[in-house]
Amino acid sequence: MKNCPDDEDPCFYKAFVENICDSFYENCDLIDFFRLLPDLFDKFIEPIQEGRATKNDISLLCNELKSHFNDVLDKLYLQNISAANFEDQLPQWSLYLLIATFLGSYIPQNLDQRYFATKAFEKPRLSRTPKKQKLSHDSPGKLPQQLKGPQSFELERVLAIFQSIYYNHRNIQTIDMHQQIESFVAHHLIVCTVPYDRLGSRAYRCNVNYNCVKQISRDIDFDISKYLDEFW
Repeated sequence: MKNCPDDEDPCFYKAFVENICDSFYENCDLIDFFRLLPDLFDKFIEPIQEGRATKNDISLLCNELKSHFNDVLDKLYLQNISAANFEDQLPQWSLYLLIATFLGSYIPQNLDQRYFATKAFEKPRLSRTPKKQKLSHDSPGKLPQQLKGPQSFELERVLAIFQSIYYNHRNIQTIDMHQQIESFVAHHLIVCTVPYDRLGSRAYRCNVNYNCVKQISRDIDFDISKYLDEFW
């Protein structure tokens, strides 16, 4: 392979690239992918150099790489946000919209009435301080939401969540929100999970992790913990 180090087994390097490519798919540009490969490969072979694994232990090597890989993606997401100049050149509401995509990806839709009930959901708001029942991570059959990963949401749902969490939403035009969603897609902050040719059924999932969203929430003084305490 073109990027394989001269002193490395091409078959082993190919296995590494294929595993990394699966994780990068739809998350990053190919330019980012090839730029980050050398650093990721150095970390990938670290357990081999330390005598804790062999080149046949691909699954172990991938698991060892996971933490570093997530850190790399976090930095990439933050770079994308910085490159888009969201905080400096776009109105504050765009950050609330990004937070809404995260909430839409991690809070089950059947709990929308509890957390986001407004006229957008066409039902009266429930008590503002609902009694929470902390989900036990040890409960049989109940996987913590963050371990399931981000779930897809329809555009209409995330716009309704945005209207619930952003106090000044009435001043935002629908077309502006749609354009901002497409900007998020262009910067890989969210991913379109339904082909663009399927009109009327477009769905997305948030591509930004909790630490990144938590930092954004802190910057705009938004308390995201009251929405996620049950799941994190």
